[in-house]
Amino acid sequence: MTLYSLLLLFHLLAVVVWVGGMAFTLFCLRPAAIALLPPPLRIPLMHAALGHFFKIVVMAIALLLATGVAMILMVGAKNMPVAWMWMVGLGAVMMSIFFYLRAAAFSRLGKCVEAQDWPVAARQLEQIRLGVMLNLAIGLAIIAVMKLGRY
Repeated sequence: MTLYSLLLLFHLLAVVVWVGGMAFTLFCLRPAAIALLPPPLRIPLMHAALGHFFKIVVMAIALLLATGVAMILMVGAKNMPVAWMWMVGLGAVMMSIFFYLRAAAFSRLGKCVEAQDWPVAARQLEQIRLGVMLNLAIGLAIIAVMKLGRY
């Protein structure tokens, strides 16, 4: 196994963790929590689950940046395929959305959970849901671009 192959493997694993985690949160955890739990139980659960997930996403982002930069340096920035340029640009958008959600809506959600202000907390969760949905769509688009670009 070459160094490049190892970098690509870790890059893809970080993508799987981030994109797969978003899909799980949106399509499995959230609907189950809504179906089974009232807001005073559901919202703290979602806050705790998102807190753990967001820590993992920060690690995935660090791994994506480290491996991505290393692969670009190996290939040479001038020789980057167009699909990589799309991946870099859309990845930067995803990271920006994530860090905004984490710093703004998730922080406000935590304060609402402490205050047991469930209506405002629900609005923060909705903002997070919309941001995660957008990031999931962008992440899937990146995967499609990379597959279609055969990289």
